[in-house]
Amino acid sequence: MTQNTPFFPQKKRKLEPWPIAFFVFFAIIIAVNLTMIYLGKNSWTGVVTASAYEKGLAFNQIVQAQKAQDQLHWQLKLEHNDFQAGKDQKILLSLRDQEGNPIQKASIDGLLYRPTQEGFDQTFQLQVDPVSGLYSGQITIPQPGKWDIKIHAVAADGEYRFIQRINAKAATKKG
Repeated sequence: MTQNTPFFPQKKRKLEPWPIAFFVFFAIIIAVNLTMIYLGKNSWTGVVTASAYEKGLAFNQIVQAQKAQDQLHWQLKLEHNDFQAGKDQKILLSLRDQEGNPIQKASIDGLLYRPTQEGFDQTFQLQVDPVSGLYSGQITIPQPGKWDIKIHAVAADGEYRFIQRINAKAATKKG
């Protein structure tokens, strides 16, 4: 006996669009979320601040050091040409006391780093020219983009910290 009887009529069921739309809507949301999770996990290069907890605990010491730096009234000016990636660049630094006299007996260390990507950090030291009183050094920026130069100067009178954001352009091709 077949099921096509008056008691069991066979109807062709029409597929309603609402259940399909409901399923597609949530499938898209899940797919976008999974894509964002994948991109977030695979594009993050690392820690922004090493030892962030310890630095947070030392916050009061950092504030005191900044107050001591402000009381020195030193003037620091970083001079440079437009930076180009892949080329040696000379930087000049002028460090003067509150009367405008050059501070020539300072130890100046620098750090060049990319705020958005690890692996390209460079340390450098600046040497003083006794005639001009300017400190100079060479750096090479490996990639174009935004970079930070962090300067730490130590002299007999105190310490001075300075950060400047720079932009390195892509090297021009000659040919």
